[in-house]
Amino acid sequence: MKTPELGREGRYVVRTGPEHTAQSFGNPGVVAISSVTLIAAIESACGDAIWELHDEGEATVGVGFDLTHLAPAPAGAEIEARARLVAVDGRKLDFEAEARHGETVLMKGRHRRAVIDLSRFLERDTMRSPPS
Repeated sequence: MKTPELGREGRYVVRTGPEHTAQSFGNPGVVAISSVTLIAAIESACGDAIWELHDEGEATVGVGFDLTHLAPAPAGAEIEARARLVAVDGRKLDFEAEARHGETVLMKGRHRRAVIDLSRFLERDTMRSPPS
């Protein structure tokens, strides 16, 4: 990966639906946007900040999450996640991030991603399908 400069920013927007609610992830009756959805949006915003810096065959994966879910949002909400690169430690990249619905901050905190060699990562035993 080309060395990223601190302060790089990324953004990701998603228009949510019923499939993004906590109920759809197994929490019956909770039709608010799930933490899983907000975390995925934050991961995508972090990726947006650095995609263009990957060398051939590289990717990043999430390896650390220090995020707090602060407020609910309804299905149908447009969620905007923003991330800013705040630290680089070798192949580890740290971001400050938040997800919002309008002016309401839904989730905020820090997220760490690691630069990986994609082919080696996918060859790992843990990535193989279990026997049928």
